[in-house]
Amino acid sequence: MKGLLTKDIIQIRTAYLTFFPFLIFMSVLCAIGTMKNGSIPFAILPMVSIFQAIMPLTLIMDDLKTGFDKMSVTLPNSRKDYMGSKFMLTAINALASGAFFMLVTAAAAHFSGNPVNDPISGGIMISALSLAVSAFIMPFVSKSRSASGARIAYTVSLVIYGSISGGFVSRLGMKDSIYGVHIPVKTSAAVLGVMAVLTVISYLISTALYEKKDI
Repeated sequence: MKGLLTKDIIQIRTAYLTFFPFLIFMSVLCAIGTMKNGSIPFAILPMVSIFQAIMPLTLIMDDLKTGFDKMSVTLPNSRKDYMGSKFMLTAINALASGAFFMLVTAAAAHFSGNPVNDPISGGIMISALSLAVSAFIMPFVSKSRSASGARIAYTVSLVIYGSISGGFVSRLGMKDSIYGVHIPVKTSAAVLGVMAVLTVISYLISTALYEKKDI
């Protein structure tokens, strides 16, 4: 699995040139909101999580496009190792994205004399929602036999998740303002725990589907 992880990490360096600036922009935007309003706009966190979860998922689609999925079966790694590397990077990306957001917004809250509870809760929630996106989409993508098929499965599942997130955002937006919503740290931590369990379940399902797929 070490070789698979090394290959994906090298590939991620290029992908992050696209996705990391978006995370920086949204983190700074929320940091400014924290300094002015004493809170973060929880309603936009699903959008942030969707963009951050895209990066690990594109690795599978790139493998299908380049034919690496076929070459990987000739390597001394099992298909379980292949999916394991993808999920491991998904977890690392989710936790790193949440930690970065938390660090930037909590620093802004601290220096402006506001509580850091919301930034901490928001960072945890980004990690949780990023895991949720990947857990929901991975089984659909893992059983695809071509890059175009994976792209279709990815798009359909993303639309479904986006619709659910859109409903969540709409409900939050109806309460006074997006800065009027507060999610306790304990609640975010509980959500992260649930999403971690769902990610494990998604890994088991995705691995089972991938092992049965003809390559």
